[in-house]
Amino acid sequence: MTEHLEELFPFYALGVLSAEEKAGIEAYVAVNPAAQAQLTEACQTAAALSYGVKPVMPPAQVKTAVLDRINAEVRRSALRPVAPPIAAPGFFERLWPSLQAGAALPALAGLSLLVALFAGGWAILLNSQMAQLRQQNLALGQQLTQQNETLAGLSEQLTPLQAENRQLKSDLAAQSETLAALNEAVTPLQTENTGLKQELAAQAEQLAALQSQVTAQPQPENTVSAETMAALEAELAAQREQLAALNGQVAQLQAVNNNLGRELSTQRAVMAEVTSPDVQAMKISGTEIIPQAHGQLIANPGDEKAVLIVSGLQPLEPGLIYQFWLVQDGQLRRAGEFTVDESGLGLLQVTTETPIGAYEAMGISIEPADSADRPPNEMIMLGNFSS
Repeated sequence: MTEHLEELFPFYALGVLSAEEKAGIEAYVAVNPAAQAQLTEACQTAAALSYGVKPVMPPAQVKTAVLDRINAEVRRSALRPVAPPIAAPGFFERLWPSLQAGAALPALAGLSLLVALFAGGWAILLNSQMAQLRQQNLALGQQLTQQNETLAGLSEQLTPLQAENRQLKSDLAAQSETLAALNEAVTPLQTENTGLKQELAAQAEQLAALQSQVTAQPQPENTVSAETMAALEAELAAQREQLAALNGQVAQLQAVNNNLGRELSTQRAVMAEVTSPDVQAMKISGTEIIPQAHGQLIANPGDEKAVLIVSGLQPLEPGLIYQFWLVQDGQLRRAGEFTVDESGLGLLQVTTETPIGAYEAMGISIEPADSADRPPNEMIMLGNFSS
């Protein structure tokens, strides 16, 4: 019964119910607030139909049924006996008796009922659509609320992320500065590393020297392998060769030092002879063999020492020497041998058994280095003490 009354709400809103039905519905909603709300909504919907619903033509079959019923009523009216007309009434005068007789009322009631049913169905459809729209709006509102909550949560997360981003940028800048400082510190470290490597190499050399000294000491038997002994012997041989080469270099340096010493002594003797108050310079000249050669014998005639200075001579091949001769009583006496430098200059410090003034002449020849007991070759330079 309750469901039947609620189904009549649309017809109540359209005002097509009887007084008894309206009274029953009003009594029902008076004790049922939910039904009262539903009825109020139906009335509001019906009131809005004229504003929100476009006019709709009834279906063709409804129109046909109505016209058929009207035509049937007209035909039945035509078959009834007609009283003789008293006067020719008008159209409305003819229609009013038929209306009073109830011929057209059933058709009009059926048409009104169809229109009411159609409007009620349409209202129910609109109510269902409005309910769906309300549900959709409610769902959209819930989604909007969720989105707002999500946006608020994202906004709350954005603040710490921005702070973290600023901190990361600050850390990156600090790291860049640290990297630049490290790059500046790399250069002196590399230089120091190079020095350390050199020092390490020197220490390695010292260690090798110490190892060689250790290996030179007697080792207990069966403590060194054959390969190690061979390597040590090879290293020892190489060191001996290196030592021999160093000894040769030392000998050469000693020879050079001796020559320099002799040259220094000769130069000192020359200086002494030249600065002596009784010194004399006796000339010696080249012969036709070497005419460009010339020189002097600087000496004090009463001394047994003299200095020979010559120039214009050529350096000799290996195995040959310049031999200086003194002549006394017609006899040649060896007075020393010498060489010349690349400029052709030669010095010889002469020491004799008798004073230089006792000799008559002097000469220079080219002799083999081992010709001590052989007669002299041809003289290339000659000089006379009396000149």
